[in-house]
Amino acid sequence: MKDSHFLTRRNLVKGAICALGAGAAAWGLHGIGLFSGSAREEITGSMTMHRHPRTGVAVSALGYGCMRFPMQANATSPRGTEIDEKEAFRLVDHALAHGLNYFDSAYFYHKGESEAVLGRALARHPRESFLVATKMPGRIIESLQQAKDIFAGQLKKCQVEHFDFYQLHAVMSVPSYRHVYEELGVLDFLLEQKEKEVFEKWLAEKAAASTITVAPELNAALARIYGEGWESLAP
Repeated sequence: MKDSHFLTRRNLVKGAICALGAGAAAWGLHGIGLFSGSAREEITGSMTMHRHPRTGVAVSALGYGCMRFPMQANATSPRGTEIDEKEAFRLVDHALAHGLNYFDSAYFYHKGESEAVLGRALARHPRESFLVATKMPGRIIESLQQAKDIFAGQLKKCQVEHFDFYQLHAVMSVPSYRHVYEELGVLDFLLEQKEKEVFEKWLAEKAAASTITVAPELNAALARIYGEGWESLAP
């Protein structure tokens, strides 16, 4: 008889989605690598969807992480700017065609190119068919104006008028959270954007437990799954 506590792909995904709406967030959905192999081209059927308990938004059980887009043959780094856009567009199209609707990028990914490539890929599809998430790069923020400029630039690069989810990227300690998001006023600015429906939900990534205590407004949790780890999980 199988051990009921054995970690399987299905149980991992269930656990990740059940965490949505738990009151705080610890990790982002990045680098799942689910759509990049020829064997996976035969995936059929409907994607499992979960309705966010607070907002009612239907979110696919798996999200597409944009930290590692396919690279051009002459690329010098998997994290660089030389993204193979044709292949990236194909993967985004494949994801949407198979029911995945959550796409997660960040200011730092691909040295700033991830958001732009994702924006160009998704702009070819109806806005209601996808959810976009990106992140405030808190560790480089030195002023409120800088945060405002970055936020405006992200909207432009992603080619959307609002974000569906917005994350506070790499909040590693309470002092850093308090300095950037409270003392500089970045949190108040983001909450103003939320009220204006420039984004509908927001959450924090890599947040320490004590950070969650001082920011009870956080309302979602996501699980990070890397491609190389996915294959090691039991079917």
